[in-house]
Amino acid sequence: MSVLLKVQGEPPDWNKFKAAKEWNYGQNPPGLISGKTYRAEGDPRKILILEEWESSDAWWEYVESVGQEWNIRAGITEDNKVDWEDTIWVPSDAPEVG
Repeated sequence: MSVLLKVQGEPPDWNKFKAAKEWNYGQNPPGLISGKTYRAEGDPRKILILEEWESSDAWWEYVESVGQEWNIRAGITEDNKVDWEDTIWVPSDAPEVG
C-alpha cells in the first residue's frame, strides 16, 4: 500500500533548495513513486512537497541515507534550520476519482 508524504516549510534559499530537489530525484530514490513541489501563490518562500512512496519505511530509509547530504545541498545548517511540517498519509476507504 503506497503512502502520500506531505512536507511544508520555508527553505532559506530557493535556488539551493531547488538544486537539492533536482539532485534528490536524480538519485532515483528506492520506493519513490512520484513527487512534486509547489510554492505558495501569495508567498513563494513557502513550499509544499507531495510525494508518493511505496511505504513510509521506504521514505524513512531513504531520508536516513541522504539526509545530511541533502541538507548541505539545500543550504540548511545549524544557523539556517527549517521547521519542516511533515505528515505521512495512508489511503482511506472513501470513493476515488481518476
